[in-house]
Amino acid sequence: MEQQPSSQPQKTVHIRKFAIIALIIVAVAVIVASLFMVFNPNGIETADDVQDVSIALNDEQVAPQTVHIAKGATITWDNLGATARHLIISSSNPQQTLEGFGDEDGILQDESYSFTFDTAGSFTYEDTTQPEKINGTIVVE
Repeated sequence: MEQQPSSQPQKTVHIRKFAIIALIIVAVAVIVASLFMVFNPNGIETADDVQDVSIALNDEQVAPQTVHIAKGATITWDNLGATARHLIISSSNPQQTLEGFGDEDGILQDESYSFTFDTAGSFTYEDTTQPEKINGTIVVE
């Protein structure tokens, strides 16, 4: 009688191949994760993570009133009210100024004003004509 070849060695070969492939996949994942941590420590937001935000100004309020953004994001104020808005801004850090913020003519009805925040900090703004109603906070992280 002839003996049938055992399928056991083939199974062992397949298991070894599978184990090697799995080990390579895990090694590649660890290397990619390590490189990400080297080039992006502490999970710092990259340019692709920056989200621009629009803030609606109407005759009675600001929406949203508090905004958290990443450095490099642009805020756009849209004047939906009938009154021109003259925004002034201040920083939580008295030595911190925002070069170029504001528009001499204000933000007229149905117009917008945009500003890119390149400096981290907490900034408050208000309208000079209705500071008690038209005000808000921007936190740049």
